[in-house]
Amino acid sequence: MRPGKRKALDKDNQADAMIDQAEKLKAGVRAKEEHPFRVIKRQFGFIKVRYCGLKKNTAQLFTLFVLSNLWIVRSKLMGAQGMSAPENRARALQRAKKAQEGSKNNGISGTFP
Repeated sequence: MRPGKRKALDKDNQADAMIDQAEKLKAGVRAKEEHPFRVIKRQFGFIKVRYCGLKKNTAQLFTLFVLSNLWIVRSKLMGAQGMSAPENRARALQRAKKAQEGSKNNGISGTFP
């Protein structure tokens, strides 16, 4: 149902209230279904499909959906380890600083990704 038609429903009318409730449930399902696709497109940059081979595409999509599921539950996984996301970032920054200091002492120049 289009948003304008849903807004025009009379909430006091029992039939319209049931229709509005059904539309709300459908919207919730739609949002849960579309979220992994957003993660794949935005976080992993998978915007276009390459048709090099159907098996390759299928394998790549399965991998991307597994990664998107991990991305979505990353905060829960970090919480299970006993650390929050800010603590994890702080530890990563400390490791990066130590690595940078170590590279200065070793005479290695340049930046590494």
